[in-house]
Amino acid sequence: MEPPSAPTHRGRVPWKGLLLTATLLPFWSLPANAASVEIIPSNAVVGDDVTMFVHKVPENTVRLDWYKGVIESKNIIITLKINPENITNGPLFSHRETLFNNGTLHIQNLTQRDKSTYLIQIFTMGGDSITARGVLGVYVRLTKPQINADNEHPTEKKDTVTLQCDPETPDTTYRWFFNSKPVAQGGGLELSKQNRVLTLSPALRNNTGAYVCENWNPVSSKTSDQFNLAVLYGPDPPIISPSKNFYRRGASLSLSCYTASHPPAKFTWSTSKQATVVAQNFFIPALSLDDSGSYTCFVSNNVTLLKATNTINITVLDPVTSASIHASNTTVAEGDNNVILVCITNDTDISTQWVHNNQPLQPSDTKLLSRDNKTLTITSISVSDAGDYHCEISNPISSIKSPRLELQVTSRGPGKDFRLGNQLFGGCCVVDDANPCSRSKHPGGFGTGGISTDILVGIVIGCFIIGVLIGTAFAAVLGYFLFLRKSERSPRQLDPREHQPPADSPGSDLVLNP
Repeated sequence: MEPPSAPTHRGRVPWKGLLLTATLLPFWSLPANAASVEIIPSNAVVGDDVTMFVHKVPENTVRLDWYKGVIESKNIIITLKINPENITNGPLFSHRETLFNNGTLHIQNLTQRDKSTYLIQIFTMGGDSITARGVLGVYVRLTKPQINADNEHPTEKKDTVTLQCDPETPDTTYRWFFNSKPVAQGGGLELSKQNRVLTLSPALRNNTGAYVCENWNPVSSKTSDQFNLAVLYGPDPPIISPSKNFYRRGASLSLSCYTASHPPAKFTWSTSKQATVVAQNFFIPALSLDDSGSYTCFVSNNVTLLKATNTINITVLDPVTSASIHASNTTVAEGDNNVILVCITNDTDISTQWVHNNQPLQPSDTKLLSRDNKTLTITSISVSDAGDYHCEISNPISSIKSPRLELQVTSRGPGKDFRLGNQLFGGCCVVDDANPCSRSKHPGGFGTGGISTDILVGIVIGCFIIGVLIGTAFAAVLGYFLFLRKSERSPRQLDPREHQPPADSPGSDLVLNP
């Protein structure tokens, strides 16, 4: 702001100038403690001017003293006496100051040494004194800062990096930005007292990115160019994809190796057959059984001088081909000692699983499996052991089921039901589990579901013999009963002639030769 338009000069100012200036900046008589100082601008740039206005100066003022810092005689800048008019320069007068007759002080060509607290002391005719003050800040106009680093390519967890925002300027605040976000203290980041220096201790890979610093003071602000920091790291332990270990013969094999590294890592593949490929990917179009083995990926960083490896084991297989069951017996009686079922196959390196009536078979005290699961031994045969059995063989790439085998369990004790396969027989009729002794469902009175013809004929013959024996026993009992009744009647003599045949009856011509 320009000073008031009144006759001015450095040092003394005529009283007439005071009156003219008073018309431009009016003031009136107020209580003594109402005077104040207004500094425009309060934050000035080095080389600019500043004006310090005094408001509400009492009309009965006789003297004004301007001080810098504190009120001491050695700190007087300039003094104005009004009656008679007289201006006196103090010890801190620098010939850049102009005092107006209304008490306004104007300073030109500011330097940073002018930054201070300014006080005016006003004396009145009554002997009273009034003090008012204002604070002036003087700052340089900032230039564009620059980031300087002591290590532009640090190694992760090994080196410390110091970033410095230059130049250093008094009364200036510094701020840092990383990838456009403000940087805060902590997490391995350390800031100096004025934030001008940023330290990364130690440098980490996530510190890689763009850094910007900004300087600031009340009169200006500037931002540096972007500084790109590249932290060297890796290689990390590599990852092989896919992680699949088993392949069918004739299939293709495509392996890729991945690692984190800066600069990018070098990849080398090595196999158990001593083959070496310098590439990130390894490929075999059609696998053979001889391709089974280990495949190793080597990664290295030529700058960090670090290395790492990972290995995957590949097995090439043929699919399983066949399975069948051999049984020591397929028709057994309840209570027999054991039945042995063997899963037969020419395939090797397989797993075997047994299934009973479409449910996975679980080993028990009466169902014993060999170490390789190929042999199933059933002891203490019970009717619950009857039904369908099959074995399933598998390797990591395929599986196959054997044809089913039906185990029939019978019980032939008198008056007891017996079971053949899934059919339960009671007496001479078929007893279905769901409909006991229901002849209506089996033509001829016998069920035929799941029963061979030979067995059915045997059942019929057995039932026939039993019927004959029962009939014979019944006839004998009836004859004996009739005999007893006849014996109870009264005996009488019979005329022998009653039993002689008539003369003309057949046989009367019978001649017995002597």
